[in-house]
Amino acid sequence: MVSVSSTTRSGAPVELTVAPSRGGKITSLRTGSREWLSQPAGGALRRSPSGLRFIDAEMCGWDECAPTIDPCVTSGGLSLTDHGDLWDQEWVARDTESALVSVGRGTDWPYELRREISAQPGGFVLDYTVTSRASEPQPFLWAAHPQFVAEVGSWVELPGISQVMDVQAPDVPIPYERRLMDLPEGSSLKLWTLAADESRRALLHHPDGDSLDLSWGGDAVRWCGVWVDAAAYATARVLAIEPATGWYDSALRASDNGTVLMLGTGSSASWSLSIRFS
Repeated sequence: MVSVSSTTRSGAPVELTVAPSRGGKITSLRTGSREWLSQPAGGALRRSPSGLRFIDAEMCGWDECAPTIDPCVTSGGLSLTDHGDLWDQEWVARDTESALVSVGRGTDWPYELRREISAQPGGFVLDYTVTSRASEPQPFLWAAHPQFVAEVGSWVELPGISQVMDVQAPDVPIPYERRLMDLPEGSSLKLWTLAADESRRALLHHPDGDSLDLSWGGDAVRWCGVWVDAAAYATARVLAIEPATGWYDSALRASDNGTVLMLGTGSSASWSLSIRFS
């Protein structure tokens, strides 16, 4: 485990911890006594045997999902694994004077994802660069997958977004409202901003007034998913804010829709996330 330290806007300490051997997973994001990320049952991470579904490993922390979320077979015949091929790989990590640098390498097709985490006033910046090593263009659907602890009354604000889609009924946009987070115990819901809407920011609000501000930049990241899990899969209620380079969960669908980052041979793309605490 390796950590990066910063402070909140009020000057309180905040620490972010990464497990390079477990897909570069961010295992902890802590401000004072509050742990923002869900934790594994029993307190330990485990490696998932190859081929198991994402939900068959521990459901906790912040994973990097790429080059898809839903398993699929691309139009070029490549089979992409559930929640991508990075979340259960060993990443290479090193500390520099200014950042924690982690690198993961794709196995579904050859690419490299580099992530640099550095402290900023009020929180952290995560800078990403993906580089293709494939011999032909490939769709690359990356999504952040931070499973934030979300007690009853917690909700995600999406500034500027008035409608979203439910993946179970994608053809009928619905109003984006706070009440969508109020699911009964044991249920879940996956929402996405609409394909035509550009999203750049989300805020997680807790009932006690604490909030986390997640924003993103870069032409590749235009959409955002919100995963609401009332302990249906995770061990506790969680809300996942998922900025992404494609719309929506399947790289094949996103490619067919023309709503995914396409990478040519040797090409790269970069984007960044900013985490700030009030």
